[in-house]
Amino acid sequence: MKESSFYTKLYEDDSSALKPVQCNLCGRMCRIADDGLGFCKTQKNIDGKLFSINYQRIASSHIDPIEKKPLYHFLPGSSTYSIGGFGCNFSCLNCQNYMLSMNSYNEYNSTKILPETIVKNAINDNCLSISWTYNEPTLYFDFARETSLISHRENLKNVYVSNGYMSEESLGETLKFIDAFNIDLKFFDER
Repeated sequence: MKESSFYTKLYEDDSSALKPVQCNLCGRMCRIADDGLGFCKTQKNIDGKLFSINYQRIASSHIDPIEKKPLYHFLPGSSTYSIGGFGCNFSCLNCQNYMLSMNSYNEYNSTKILPETIVKNAINDNCLSISWTYNEPTLYFDFARETSLISHRENLKNVYVSNGYMSEESLGETLKFIDAFNIDLKFFDER
């Protein structure tokens, strides 16, 4: 668990009985009561501070062809070390990763892993990149940033497979460490 980089306190001082916060990771801008979770189930208000309870926790890792992300003009023919966890800021019908994206964290459905271990695994498996996928990577901001900074030192690229529903603030920071995005179009309206 780690204190989130993107939130606003909605109370006056630390002596307040109620200590709600607003999460600023995505466009939902969840207002979260003390001891409550945001819509995504990964951001928790603990005594007026917002924590990412998914920090250094993953539920799945695989070696995939980069084309599975699907990216066809970014490191074509290479392998990517794909990782994902739980939680999402959408609730899409027919989600292919529903068991991951809509699951709540508990110690039995995820594995603790350090950023250095992810980078080491990617290198050992001859991957040229690390992909944050299977669930919404915006919810992994702090973990993804730390991992990406280490992976860049090892000449690995970083990929987000995202629904694109980020706050402007988190997107601006994410652009500093992610090398490629696939934004999955979930729906549109011709109106």
